[in-house]
This record gives sequence, C-alpha cells and structure tokens, in this order.
Amino acid sequence: MVDVPSGEAKVRLRRLVGWGLLGQISYVVCQFLILVALARFASVEDVGRFGLASAIILPIYWFFNLGVRANQATDARSEFSFREFRMLRIVASAVAYGIIVAIVLVFVGPEMRPVMLVLGAAKGIETFSDLCYGMFQKGERMNYVARSLILRGFGGAALFWGVIVLTGSTTAAYGGLLVAWALITLGLDLGSAGRLARATGDNGLLRAQKVRLLAVTSLPLAFNALLSALQASTPRYMIGHLLGLAALGQFTVVAYAMQAVTTVTMAIGQSIVARLAHYSVVGNKRAFGRTLRQLVALIAGSTAAGAVVALVIGEWVLVTVFGPAYTGLAIQLALCLVAAGVSASATILQSGLLATRNFGINLQIRIVTFCAIVALTAAGAYYAGLSGVITGMIIASLLQGVLLGRALVGLPFETDADGLK
Repeated sequence: MVDVPSGEAKVRLRRLVGWGLLGQISYVVCQFLILVALARFASVEDVGRFGLASAIILPIYWFFNLGVRANQATDARSEFSFREFRMLRIVASAVAYGIIVAIVLVFVGPEMRPVMLVLGAAKGIETFSDLCYGMFQKGERMNYVARSLILRGFGGAALFWGVIVLTGSTTAAYGGLLVAWALITLGLDLGSAGRLARATGDNGLLRAQKVRLLAVTSLPLAFNALLSALQASTPRYMIGHLLGLAALGQFTVVAYAMQAVTTVTMAIGQSIVARLAHYSVVGNKRAFGRTLRQLVALIAGSTAAGAVVALVIGEWVLVTVFGPAYTGLAIQLALCLVAAGVSASATILQSGLLATRNFGINLQIRIVTFCAIVALTAAGAYYAGLSGVITGMIIASLLQGVLLGRALVGLPFETDADGLK
C-alpha cells in the first residue's frame, strides 16, 4: 500500500527543512564573519594558506567520516546502534588526525604547520557533532541540529574575532575556534544524542563484529565523500599550484558564496534524507519525485537571481567587506554563484540517491565527476585563470547532475504514478 503523505506529514517535513535551514544559515553567516576577520587582519597569502590547509584537511576527514551521518540517518530498520556508530567515529577520527599530523611533519613548511595542526584538531572535534547530527536526523529532531550549529557558529566566530584582534595571530584564532567547538560538542551534542538514542529504543550493545561490518558497508560512502571533498578541493590545488597563494586567497573569498550555498543545500538534503528513505521503502515515487523537483527549482531560481545581483553590486560588496585586495572579482563572484546553483542541484539529487541506499551507483557517478573536474579546472586555470577554473567547475557539476538524474529515473519503485520525469 502506498503511503501518501497527509497534510500533517507535509507540515512536519517543512518544519524539518526549516530547522535545518535555520541552523546552517546561522553557521554560514558565522563562517563568513570568520573569513572577514581573516581577510581584514591577515594578508591575502594568509587567506590562501587557510584555503590550502582546508583543501588538505577536509578530504582526509571526509573519507574517515565513512558517511556515518548519512548511513545513520537512513538506517530506517535500525540495523546498527548509536554506540556502534560512535565507536566507529572515535577510531576513524583518531586515524584521520594521525594522518594529518604525519603530513604536517613530512610535507608541510613551517608557515603552514601550526595552521594545519590546530585547524585539523578543530575539524576532528567537529566530526563528533556530525555523528550526533545523524542521530538527530534519524529521530527527526532537526531543532537539535539547529541549536548546535547556532551555538558552535556564533561561539566560534566570537572567539576567533576576539583572539585575532587582540593577538594578531591566525594560529591563536584557530585555537579559539577549537575551544568553542569542543565546548558545544562535548558539553551538549554527545549528551543529547545519547539521550535521544535511549528515548527512541536504541539501546543496542556495542558489538565489535557489527562495528567492523558497519565500517565495511560504509566504504562506498567513504570513497564518495573523499571524491566529493577532492572535487571541492581540486580547484584550490590547481590555483595554488598554477596561479599562486595570492590568487588562491582571492578565490577563497569569492568561492565562499559557493560554499555557503552548498552548505545550506546540504542542510536541506540532510533534513529530508530520512523522509526520502521512508518514501523509498514504501514505494511512494510520487512524493519522492515531487520533493526533489521542488527543491531543485527553488535552488536554480535563487542562485540565478544571486548571480545577477553579483554582476551589479559584487565589486562594491567585495571591496567594502574584504578590502581593496579583492578588487576586480565581480565576474568571478557571479560565476561562483552559477557554479553554486548547479552544484547544489546535484547535491539535492544525490540526497535522493543516498536515501535509496544506492551507495555504489553514487560512487560511480562521483568518480566520473571527479575525473572531469580535474581535467576541466586544470585546463581552465591554464587558459583563463580564475574564471576558467570556475567555468570548469560549472561544467563538471552539470555532468554530475545529468548522471544523477538518469540514475534516479531508473530507480525501481512499487508505484509509477507521477514518477521522476
């Protein structure tokens, strides 16, 4: 029997998305404030170092996250307990930070070492909040996610600004970020997730064999996340290598528009993935397809309008907010917003594919997309500088969206009415 969502279910879905958006928008605003502080109180090269450090750290953590959040949120049959997800996260995050330390000691110069060590530790702490968010999503408690993101965002931004203004040290400012995130993760998120797990009957024992099975079944998600992070980081590698740290600093600023849109879109996808998984299980193709189509249309329209605004006042905004070092980048900002819209639409389609637990198909699409972005951004950097890199990103994301759409159309559902077309 097809489960057609009632009016109450639709209202609940909107509420879930609303909480997810509130949390992520607050977090995006706070990360923007951190970037402004970095641009105002440090050099363009320091901003470039931040961009390069993030491009090295994030792929490592994204792989060793093992897709725990998506796996947990879509585990509608509760095959694994919260304790097992938590143990996997402890081991995987420890290994990830060990790899970062090894890279810092062997390959990184003295100017980058403190940035990577402190920022790497902060991102390591963040992985445990991410674990808790998976539990919150599964229990459809997106208000808990929003609360955590707001507190982590504003607390981290406040300490970052305070420390960098008082000391002028970017490393010390990253340390302030680490302290703020640790307080929220350890003092709030882990306790709330544990209580929610017990309240929803998730009292399963910690079984070593189940943790190993979880790690193995999560590998497609891990490789997908690694390729996703590399896809996002590859433009920075190309710019840093071919155009220099100053150009990378400029790109880090204009590309924040894309990062902001992507972060908000991921929040939407994470808010609805459990509901999409339910639609998939009961065979409700109509609700599944309608949800995806509406979100993609909303994203496309919003980012197109943003690109037009960027062409008109982008130059003034960049110079006013970040300073004269970021003059002449209005076209690149507009291109970044176009890239954001295309990439965000692909992210929503990917959420649909993940909700059906077709992790292997998603990984195959990610491999093709990654190969495309490496070739296209390298060629773009060589022939057209920053604009060429961003154009390469747009084309690669378009390819990803087309492949995801084709995969979703071919999904077997028990019902065919109003399917994905």
